[in-house]
Amino acid sequence: MGKYTKHLIYFPNGSNMCAICQHVFNRQKDSCTTIYNYHFKKYHINVWHEINGREPEPDNYQPVEKKPRELIQVVEPDWNPDDTQAYSPEFAKTAKIHRSIMQLIAGAGLPISFVDNPAWKNFCSVAIPELDCSTSVGYRKYELPTLYDEYKTKIKGELEEAHCVSLSFDRWTDPTNDYQYVGIIARIKIRNDVKIRVIGVVEINSKNDTLQYLYEKLEELVEEYKIKEKIDFLVKDGSLNVDYAARLFEKPSFNCIARKLELAIKSGAEKAFQSILDKLQKFGSIFNKSVDAKRKYPNIELSLSSSQSYVAPLE
Repeated sequence: MGKYTKHLIYFPNGSNMCAICQHVFNRQKDSCTTIYNYHFKKYHINVWHEINGREPEPDNYQPVEKKPRELIQVVEPDWNPDDTQAYSPEFAKTAKIHRSIMQLIAGAGLPISFVDNPAWKNFCSVAIPELDCSTSVGYRKYELPTLYDEYKTKIKGELEEAHCVSLSFDRWTDPTNDYQYVGIIARIKIRNDVKIRVIGVVEINSKNDTLQYLYEKLEELVEEYKIKEKIDFLVKDGSLNVDYAARLFEKPSFNCIARKLELAIKSGAEKAFQSILDKLQKFGSIFNKSVDAKRKYPNIELSLSSSQSYVAPLE
């Protein structure tokens, strides 16, 4: 008999009900009483005190108020244009180094927390001892927005100079498939040169993966860069959302031939070579698990290569 038994009404299916307020509880696993403890403490406090052998609270009882946590306000120093240090060669060199580090992180696809790694700090202390290493917070707050604005201004200048522009789309996902994005890519023709630039990234999730949402984001980008009159056509990736956005945009659109061929070859290869791939994967798992097989593999590989290079003489 549990301590809550006399305050519960039990049903044959394993569920039960509070005898005081008739609240129904689902069947609990392993005789768990956490849900009962929470219910009686919240809705029947005096009964809860009785069950747990405590004195009931008086009617005028007021719980002790928790002291609010004191917020520490960080006051950032204001930039002074009259400060001669801001124009010194040392300051300019430091700013250039931090910008290059941010370019390295963005270009190599490294996490910004890379600058907090002790090995990186040790490298900087040896290679650039005069550099005051910034933390990942500093790079997120200052370097990344500055570099982003710089590249965005550069892209705007190229789009203003462009004679014509075409847009294409590419869907990106991370290895775990938790995050999905649609990249909007512009091919910019300036005189006899064509430059490819990513002008926008749209984050996709279960709530906004709709036709209208992608179209609205595309409209916002085109309006921001003022390129609607310069767009000749759109290249689609086969997605229904992209196809719908292209039709609403009222511009000529074409399917990406390379993407279509890739999907066709992939589909055909999976059907034609699936049994061969399964056998190769099985062989691979055997070699990975067997130490003896790994030792013999170089000799097997050598014998196979020797047999392939042998050509029988003609009779």
